[in-house]
Amino acid sequence: YYLDHLFDGTSNYAGCVFVDYRNARGFTDKNTVFYAHYMYNGEGRMFTALNNYTDQSYYDTHKVFTIDTPTALYQMKVVAGIETTGTSDYIHLTFGSNDEFLNYVNSFVENSTFQSDATIGANDQMITLSTCSPKNPDGRYALIGKLEKIKDYDK
Repeated sequence: YYLDHLFDGTSNYAGCVFVDYRNARGFTDKNTVFYAHYMYNGEGRMFTALNNYTDQSYYDTHKVFTIDTPTALYQMKVVAGIETTGTSDYIHLTFGSNDEFLNYVNSFVENSTFQSDATIGANDQMITLSTCSPKNPDGRYALIGKLEKIKDYDK
């Protein structure tokens, strides 16, 4: 729905950034997944910059994202990014064990388009940002990172 609608329900070809419908609110899942379009003309930007992570020098100067919510401020330390397809099984939200989680993270790290100095441990939470690839009509670029809460906001 949000691939071609805004938050208020208005139809819009660019859509908006949205979280996977299977994720719980408040970053309580092991992996929270965000989706957005790659905008060829840069309009709205969305996740256009994610595809720049195919270049090591881009990662070297963009190692952290800030995520500001109404209740807290978070940061995402970038760990790995992969080029994949829309039909591959690259999105997992839950894991049966810590080993399964770490194997999932390691599959990203081993196939990453850049080398990161950040890591995700068994007790960490992660964020996945997923967007279309400009190189392939069915292509996707997915970036993972370690989620860390910086501060809670007063209510």
